[in-house]
Amino acid sequence: MWKATLSAPAPALPEGCIAHVLAFTTLRNACRMPAVLSVFLLASESGVVWERFLPSDYPNILGRSLESSSQLDFSSSLDLRGQKGYG
Repeated sequence: MWKATLSAPAPALPEGCIAHVLAFTTLRNACRMPAVLSVFLLASESGVVWERFLPSDYPNILGRSLESSSQLDFSSSLDLRGQKGYG
């Protein structure tokens, strides 16, 4: 039986470059790519990636929601992604 194998070397690009590339993909792909290579996992945790998928006025939205709930603490867009299901 024929069996296909996939062998991909780790990219030679810096993590910051990979994060910028992930930011220009879809949200779905940005969530899936870390399963391919660990370097994508590190890059996917970058605020650059997640700020791309959030509405441009997300700080204002958070400000309004935080007025009604002081229990939430978002120090970065990555925290927001983790607590609100963006990833």
